[in-house]
Order: sequence, then structure tokens, then C-alpha cells
Amino acid sequence: NFGTAVAPWIFGVFADLAGTNTAIWIGIGMSLFAALVNSPLLFHREFGRIKKEKPSSKRIFPGEDKELITRILNGDFLTPEDLGAVFNINRQRTMHGKPMLVPNVK
Repeated sequence: NFGTAVAPWIFGVFADLAGTNTAIWIGIGMSLFAALVNSPLLFHREFGRIKKEKPSSKRIFPGEDKELITRILNGDFLTPEDLGAVFNINRQRTMHGKPMLVPNVK
């Protein structure tokens, strides 16, 4: 970037001509002006915090039994038939390159 290469040299020449204290105050003023100009960006929603998503091992993918997966992830009691369904869900997830379900243990 041409401005990045030339600006420090020009500012140095200015500091030599006007004096160090003047150059420091000009730099402070330019920084405050830049902060003031950019302050509306503080209120723009696209520049806010990044929303944390659940890990993919804790998400319900389309076509899966939402009730069963919610019970698995909550660490609720599962019947032997449910455990067979968990095996099938994890096998399908593995075959499609998705992460396996990681149940919470109480």
C-alpha cells in the first residue's frame, strides 16, 4: 500500500519541521478524529459479537429424531430400543462424515 509506505516518512519530515511535541499532538488529534469517524460502526449489528454455535456433535441434523436426540444430549434414561436407535444414528452420521452424538452423562 503506497499510503502506508509514504505516510510515516511525511509525518517524520513534518515532525522535523514543526517539532516533536506538535507532531505528537497532531498524531493524537488524528487518532481521535479517526475514532470519531468510525464510532457509528459500534452500533452496526454485523460488527458485533460472533454468535457461538453449538458444536456439531450437539446439533440435530435434518431427518433425525429430535425427541430422541434431545433425550440423548440431556443425559436422560434410554431404553434398550433407544440404544439401538442411537447406534443407527451414529452409524448414519459416520457414513455421511458427520460427528457422532456425544451424550451427557449424569
